[in-house]
Amino acid sequence: MDIFISKKMRNFILLAQTNNIARAAEKIHMTASPFGKSISALEDQIGYTLFTRKDNSISLNKAGQELYQKLFPIYQRLSAIDNEIHHAAHRSRNIVIGIDNTYPTIIFDQLISLGDKYDGVTAQAVEFSENGVIDNLFDRQLDFIISPQHVSSRVQELDNLNISELAPLRLGFLVSRRYEERQPQELLRELPWLQMRFQNRANFEAMLDAYMRPCGINPTIIYRPYSFMAKISAVERGQFLTVIPHFAWRLVNPAKLKYFDAPGSPMYMQEYLYSLKNHRYTATMLQHIAEDRDGEVG
Repeated sequence: MDIFISKKMRNFILLAQTNNIARAAEKIHMTASPFGKSISALEDQIGYTLFTRKDNSISLNKAGQELYQKLFPIYQRLSAIDNEIHHAAHRSRNIVIGIDNTYPTIIFDQLISLGDKYDGVTAQAVEFSENGVIDNLFDRQLDFIISPQHVSSRVQELDNLNISELAPLRLGFLVSRRYEERQPQELLRELPWLQMRFQNRANFEAMLDAYMRPCGINPTIIYRPYSFMAKISAVERGQFLTVIPHFAWRLVNPAKLKYFDAPGSPMYMQEYLYSLKNHRYTATMLQHIAEDRDGEVG
């Protein structure tokens, strides 16, 4: 239910997140032709193109990436207001999911947007704790909690708690194309790694260490309060490299940046979906998350 979000904003965000006109149109129960015309009309009104169209593919160009990064926080805030109103009026029909607020920013944004993409779903940030998992789920304040954190055996053994492992989330690196001829291991050793600030950095760094230590790599990680595009601009200039989820590769300019996996094998982040056992929508939520990341966003 869109109360404060315009159709133009919604359609632009959906296409930016799916890179597929038919799939974006399907999410709002439109056909591809009128949806595509709405995007063209938006570009005509703005006065420049937002997407690169080649053969049967479509993706954000640089202007589109910049607009997306400016617009998406506004879209999220308006969506949150819409969701609060919708939640108050239709709590009995909504699936309410809590997203662990310690996720790295770009992953958190992707998960919180599930509430925008699927009818009957509301997503909200939560502070993850074992007592919070118990209280929120057993008191039915939330239907699901998504987190990269795993609870202790004490909580795992609760009779009515169900813990589903999500498909591991692939992580890799972005670096400027000016280093095209350099080997990834050299770059991982020599360039500082730039990341946006977020909570629970210790777990993130422990995961990186598990992959990098066997390769003899001890990275210098710098955290700055950058937006995603500000971080990407710094990487484009060759000052840093950065870790990103593979699905975020679509948001950058491949002419200026290249993506590569960790030496030896890709890095993966494990994630968990917490719910009560026999929840009628567990399979639906797992499907939503898989579809969103496979289609994307991925």
